[in-house]
Amino acid sequence: MEFSEKIKALRKKENWTQAELAKKINISNQAVSKWETGRGFPDIANLIQIGDLFNLTLDELVRDDLLLQKKMSQKNKNWLMLAYFLLLIVGFLLITFSSRAGQILWFPRIIGLIAFIESIHLLYRNK
Repeated sequence: MEFSEKIKALRKKENWTQAELAKKINISNQAVSKWETGRGFPDIANLIQIGDLFNLTLDELVRDDLLLQKKMSQKNKNWLMLAYFLLLIVGFLLITFSSRAGQILWFPRIIGLIAFIESIHLLYRNK
């Protein structure tokens, strides 16, 4: 069962309107409507509140909805890519600016080189 169908069935089982459900988890009525029509998905914080409200685990809420799982996986992948990119920049900066008064500071340069190479490896591996 898709999440949209599941949330609607859970709400109706409790005889709640969309507005009542929205009020219980401090969101707008429109958000509940989007979830129930499949035009949107709750974020992880709202999924936790929904699970608590209906006494369900996150697994029970989303296990059957492959589209929701894919969307959440993509969000995590985007954050990982950003982290790897930031690691790349830090590595580059350490390599570039690891000298002081004409002296090369080898430790930050080596750390920067390791960070730079590792970030390229991680970015390439997780495309």
